[in-house]
Amino acid sequence: MTSTLRAEVTLAEPPQLLGPSLAAVAALQAHPAFDRAMMIAAEGIIQHFAGNPILNRMMNDRGRVLFALGSLYLDAEPDAAGRGLTTARLIEFAGVGKYASAGRAKATIALLRWGGYLEDGPPCEDRRQRPLVPTEKLWKVVLQRWRSLLQALAVLRPIGAEALAALDDRAVRTSIAVTMGRAFRSGFRVLQNTPRLTALAERDAALVMLFVVTGATLQKDEAPSISGLAGRFGVSRAHARGVLRDAELAGLLALEKASPGRGPKTVLENEMAVFFATLLALFEHAATIAMATRMIATEVADATG
Repeated sequence: MTSTLRAEVTLAEPPQLLGPSLAAVAALQAHPAFDRAMMIAAEGIIQHFAGNPILNRMMNDRGRVLFALGSLYLDAEPDAAGRGLTTARLIEFAGVGKYASAGRAKATIALLRWGGYLEDGPPCEDRRQRPLVPTEKLWKVVLQRWRSLLQALAVLRPIGAEALAALDDRAVRTSIAVTMGRAFRSGFRVLQNTPRLTALAERDAALVMLFVVTGATLQKDEAPSISGLAGRFGVSRAHARGVLRDAELAGLLALEKASPGRGPKTVLENEMAVFFATLLALFEHAATIAMATRMIATEVADATG
């Protein structure tokens, strides 16, 4: 079964609302339960990563997440010519974020088709186009990740729990994909406020390994071993050692001065806090639009009875 559903109600958004504001990010980070929400989000991403070894081999975590988002977004929002998800549009979307060259994007699309995450769509008049549709298998992988992030958001905002409960509604999840796809296309990036993390994000499993390091620090657990990280995420010990060495060289493991009322934290902890606050703010933004869209659709349906 494929996903070709279009959201029936679309909210018009001015450009400045295509992504969450800095104030929204700061508000989440200032919430007293933020550290708990961050750990829930991190653990969900870690489990998602560890549970998808084939996808991990295709592309790093950031790249495959954006490929999945691009597929769902482009399928739900055709261009001015009425083209939905096509190979050309997905390659262009990858180019916007500079997370894959045209050649790498073509190879990844072929692998996603081979793996059953994308399949051929109905033929169109322009034979140069290659229509594609995301499959339920792709939706399943994406929703697994979204659920963990909405669970984390629910710790901080009621909209997280509302969207989580409604995630089986195709219109709701399609709306979330469209809002996040629009935000990305307009220039929003989850890593935009964490330049030191950005430098490591392209390395295989780098972010998830740093999630584990951050979690151990926050919970005052023993630091994870090189061999433990390598085995958990399917990379070599040399690669895991190199990621931690580069994190140290980037200053991520150094202590920063304590904030008023708080103890000192490493640069990595603070960068991770900004990263997760930005990610959760994006989900808050998308969930708010999705639930408002759902309410409008319900009211319209009731009025036309």
